[in-house]
Amino acid sequence: MSAAPTRAETDAERTARLRLATPGAIDPLPLFTTAALWKGYTAPGYIAKRIVEPRALTTIFGDQGTYKSAVAVALACSIGSGRPFYEIKTRKAGVLYVAGEGCGGMRKRLRAYMIGQGLSAADPQPAIAVTEAPADLIGNADQLRATVRQAEKEIELAVEAIFFDTLAANFGSGEENSASDMALAIANARSASPGAAIVVVHHSGLGDGSRERGSSALPFGSDFRFRTVYNKAARTIELRNVKAKDDELLSSLFFTPRRLGVEWLDSDGEELTAVVLDRGEEPPEGTQEGRPRTATAGLGSNQESLLKALRRLYKMQRTALTREGRDPETAKILLDRLRNVVVDEKLLPAKRFSEAIDALLGRGLIRVEGAHVLLSGED
Repeated sequence: MSAAPTRAETDAERTARLRLATPGAIDPLPLFTTAALWKGYTAPGYIAKRIVEPRALTTIFGDQGTYKSAVAVALACSIGSGRPFYEIKTRKAGVLYVAGEGCGGMRKRLRAYMIGQGLSAADPQPAIAVTEAPADLIGNADQLRATVRQAEKEIELAVEAIFFDTLAANFGSGEENSASDMALAIANARSASPGAAIVVVHHSGLGDGSRERGSSALPFGSDFRFRTVYNKAARTIELRNVKAKDDELLSSLFFTPRRLGVEWLDSDGEELTAVVLDRGEEPPEGTQEGRPRTATAGLGSNQESLLKALRRLYKMQRTALTREGRDPETAKILLDRLRNVVVDEKLLPAKRFSEAIDALLGRGLIRVEGAHVLLSGED
């Protein structure tokens, strides 16, 4: 008699069987197979669409005076109230805002936001808790976890987004330029509320406003990166998306800062004010004061070396295509080829290649399409 047919074992059943067959086995990492891809897909949720997502790291960085904290406060308030961040959809979530300094200024900014939105004490309040002292991301992760628990009690909602303003003020005793210290700070921030989004407000690099100050572990580890640029001539703030890990870059958002009275008086009886952001328009051509005079102004030596090598390879390929009777405008260079050239010719260290590529992408000087890199947007 032939044996009865047996049904195929599922991946989950096989994993469970192997685990039971191995006494003392450690639980495996979660996984999926390609077969599961045919059963449908649930898109990841968002907190602020294409800006803040659960378990993701978002960085908002810029030079001093570019209103990066004002942007962060408006974003946090939008999330805490479930109101759109201008035209960006949000989902209401509990927010812990770790103010590393200037808590008095935070009180005014939050009150200005609520007055600007027409909110009063009788209305539902944004679910935001603000610290009155900085965190120590390097040396005291336990305190931060306790602060999350206390915040959840105060706002009566789970903390799903933690803002650190600024990273430097909350870093602790570590060194920003150390990759290991930066990685530890990020890990401790994530561990404060597993599954929560992390939003970091940070300064631009010294001499290179196109990237964050300190170790490249921060820009490389970020899922979303936004740079604030202030155009003094047009009085316009640009929030420029320079990295979106699994999506296209979001179009720049433009704001106009406005002073708003907060209905509190100082010791002289004068009303206190704080900045709120109104939705603005992109400045007309010729008034791009917030951008470098040319896209290549202020490049670091590694970035310049990489760009020169790419231009050289581009020129060689365009010449070759022309000789073959093909369109030279289709020229593009393999990333691996560019990496090999700059490393073999000792134009920059191999470990700095990705960092330089990321900086050129942020300037809009290059774009990456699959395995290829293309020149674009040069002045």
